[in-house]
Amino acid sequence: MKEIQGSHQEWDAIWDKNMEGGQKRKIFCQFTRDTPKTIYEFWQKCYFEDLSELIKGKNYAKFLELGAGKGTTSMYLSDSGIEDITMVDLSDAGFELATENCQREGVNPPKMIIADCENTGLVEEAYDCIYNIGLLEHFEDPTPTLRETYRLLKPGGMVFMPIVPTQPFSHSITARMKYHTVSIPKYYIKTLLGRNKKKKSDGMVRTDYQADFYLKICKEIGFDKLKCIPYNPYWMVVDETSPNYQKALKDYIKTHDQRKQTKEYPLLKTKKGTQLCLLLYGIK
Repeated sequence: MKEIQGSHQEWDAIWDKNMEGGQKRKIFCQFTRDTPKTIYEFWQKCYFEDLSELIKGKNYAKFLELGAGKGTTSMYLSDSGIEDITMVDLSDAGFELATENCQREGVNPPKMIIADCENTGLVEEAYDCIYNIGLLEHFEDPTPTLRETYRLLKPGGMVFMPIVPTQPFSHSITARMKYHTVSIPKYYIKTLLGRNKKKKSDGMVRTDYQADFYLKICKEIGFDKLKCIPYNPYWMVVDETSPNYQKALKDYIKTHDQRKQTKEYPLLKTKKGTQLCLLLYGIK
């Protein structure tokens, strides 16, 4: 099957799959004011905390989540008191989930606009901060989305985009040694037996582009102050049924709280070769 690059039908199907109601829908919120109860909640709260610190003192007023999906980061920003937030996405199913999550958590819902993030039709240079979580890796060519970001961002405005490309198994070794040691020999045995071949795609693109690729595009567009760094060392190497899952989560939270004492943001910055993600960020 030909892979689809962000079509309306694709994303509606993805969000509909996660809107079956009940406990599953509640888990998919991934927003919490309390101590995170899942690694997904932990990641999302950490992303928001990094963004919140990076914009501190900049007097930004207008925020845009480009390719927002369920808009967890926008929920956090709204809950923190920011009023002018716009979410753009192709999928109204994603916005239904976002609206439900805001209602459940008592968060003032952001403005929601159905539009293509490659060509939104929004007013140029209108936003102080443009952000998203895990968007760019879903495009074979992210240039149009980054070009639209440049067009919409005010001079002096900030880009904040964690990217989640496919990463080599070796990046997760440190976490696996601590929480799931047996998975390491299993992986290499399966590789030798030819059983670790890439699974057939379900239609959604996920690229493996790394920092230099994104920075080259950004510089060609006109961004000359952006960085793209190794980001998020907190791998999910055990699932929620594992006895080590809660131990990993508690360790991750403790380590992250210790990092907060350094006040060296972004706190999720990590050593090259340990990253789950990349972070593309900086000022226009």
